[in-house]
Amino acid sequence: MVFLPGRWRSLLQMPSEPAMRGTVSSVDLQIGDICREELPGLPLDATASNFGKADTAAQAEDVAAGVINMILQTVGSAANFISLGTGIKDFVLIGNLSLLPQCRSVFDRIGRLYGLDFHIPEHTLYRTALGAALYALKDNG
Repeated sequence: MVFLPGRWRSLLQMPSEPAMRGTVSSVDLQIGDICREELPGLPLDATASNFGKADTAAQAEDVAAGVINMILQTVGSAANFISLGTGIKDFVLIGNLSLLPQCRSVFDRIGRLYGLDFHIPEHTLYRTALGAALYALKDNG
């Protein structure tokens, strides 16, 4: 359980609550929209184009879902590029984005797609500060 002061909790929940009611497939073009059968290694629900189906009539909740999905997929794609250059397959997600309710399912799909493992530790908001403190102790130790 993560405790957040009231104003931070409301900021974090603002975009995620409407997005939880939205449907990403209403705004994102998916492989299944352009192919009838799965392609090798590419499931039908994989994103072909973020906001590829969005128009002016799109529901606000669907747009919110699309924005959060796009942000998380961008982070996941960056992890994949890092992996290609380094061989790293395990990534630890920390900070506010890792608290979004959509985070686990999006990163599970990205992990399956690219063969990566994403980990979300407890107390994720404090991991950056903890890492900085441990690093400072090591250097001054």
